[in-house]
Amino acid sequence: MIIFHQLKQLLFQNLRHGENRHDRTAQGVAAQALLMPDPNTAWGIDISHWNVPPVDLRRMRDEYGLMFVIIKGCDGTLTARYFDQHVSNAQALGLPWGIYDWLYPNNRVSIEAQTTAWANQAKATRPPLGAAVDVEQTWYAGQIANPTATDLDKAHDLLQTKYQPPLVYTSPGYADAYLQGFDWRKVADRLWMAHWGVQTPTTPAGASGYTHHQFGILDGKQLDPNGNYELDGNRYRGTRTEFVNRYGGGNPEPPPPTGGTMDIFMQVTNAITNSLNIRTSGANLGTQNDLGAFNLLRGDIVHVVEINPAGYARFDALYRNGVLTPMPTSPTGQYWAATRESATVYLTEVEFVPPQPPPTDIEIPYKQTFVIGGGDYEEHTHVIEGVLRRRMP
Repeated sequence: MIIFHQLKQLLFQNLRHGENRHDRTAQGVAAQALLMPDPNTAWGIDISHWNVPPVDLRRMRDEYGLMFVIIKGCDGTLTARYFDQHVSNAQALGLPWGIYDWLYPNNRVSIEAQTTAWANQAKATRPPLGAAVDVEQTWYAGQIANPTATDLDKAHDLLQTKYQPPLVYTSPGYADAYLQGFDWRKVADRLWMAHWGVQTPTTPAGASGYTHHQFGILDGKQLDPNGNYELDGNRYRGTRTEFVNRYGGGNPEPPPPTGGTMDIFMQVTNAITNSLNIRTSGANLGTQNDLGAFNLLRGDIVHVVEINPAGYARFDALYRNGVLTPMPTSPTGQYWAATRESATVYLTEVEFVPPQPPPTDIEIPYKQTFVIGGGDYEEHTHVIEGVLRRRMP
């Protein structure tokens, strides 16, 4: 019977319109600064048919402390493209991984058939993080077809019966609009919230908390230079040690700090205010300026070496009017500035070539001694001393 539903979905949806994907427009991707993960947290990524194998999970684990990956398993009743390759990659590294399955409403694709496909896939591959029901804006046959609380309730209960209790992935806005009435107590310790640009996600009314937080887009150019530049960043609500105790995995200790691994330039382009506050600590960043009168001004360009999950950029050089400008002494030796707030972008990545310093003369002292004479002639010693000056290019 499941084959009938798979063929129906294939003909009406996937062959013509492809797989569904996370709605970046709804999350404000145009205004979302690229982030770098905090290696002290239990962070991971989720990947799908949009991430062409191989995703460089080894580099992210060894250099940045990646602890898990959640892989798109099914789009409705159909296996997601690249699922097998992504799973093999994670398994080869011993990296804890999970599955997320895209839910279509029952009036478009049978939820009985969807959960059967999901359970069969999970039983065959045994994901350490289990399976998650992905409930968000959905398209079917070119039209919006959003799952409701009734659809989620049925999918959750059927997958729990056929496999095990699943996680549920959604966003605050979607939950408020379409999932009113769902009993969030069912997923008290299995709620995965997508809420970008905040440290703590908003949870639906009635939910007691969350376990995973999708917090924004990571800088794939830094994490996976081979080309997977769109990487959704996630955090487990707990320490790295607590994550290992729950799901397994390797060493919970974060990799040693590198002092910043980014190498980009960003310009103050905010069109609302003329200056930007600076902080000297990466923790508990707020809007206040703890360097007194020193601000970044509109048009300033900074060399950014790190962007933390809260969206603050750490920079080590400032160019004002194209000229390298000294910064005041910082008690921590660090300088941070907000990249955005809500829909307002403060810092935007730009192409910039730092000005070269002017040629510098170098001085090389020299001393030469000459002895003239000898034999039938009286010897005379002459010493020549001076300084050679050379202009360096």
